[in-house]
Amino acid sequence: MALAVCAVVLVVGAVIAPRPPSNVDPARIVSKAMDVRQPLCPSAVGELRKAQIERCKPILEGSDRVAGHDSWAIRLKPPVRKYPWVEVWVDKHTGEVVAWKEWGKRGGHVTVLRQSPHS
Repeated sequence: MALAVCAVVLVVGAVIAPRPPSNVDPARIVSKAMDVRQPLCPSAVGELRKAQIERCKPILEGSDRVAGHDSWAIRLKPPVRKYPWVEVWVDKHTGEVVAWKEWGKRGGHVTVLRQSPHS
């Protein structure tokens, strides 16, 4: 009985849970952000270049409103290891990075290691 309830909850969650739009290419968003002047987060270009060199995979996490900007939330996941990874919020219209965070493990817990001022 409990197994059936769990299965129903999982199916309902998969149907109802919000998902990022399938027609949005996170790699294209990151590429555009690398070409845009970054006045809000000048250090973002360095973070994006580092992720590109490490061949991090951009994963669209969804959209968000950060510092007054409608933004795409993108995780830059390393190909081999789990940590650290970088999360960036890119303005949907201008391509500016409005915030970024570097996540990693410290003291056995996942935590923010570094972040931009607008995070």
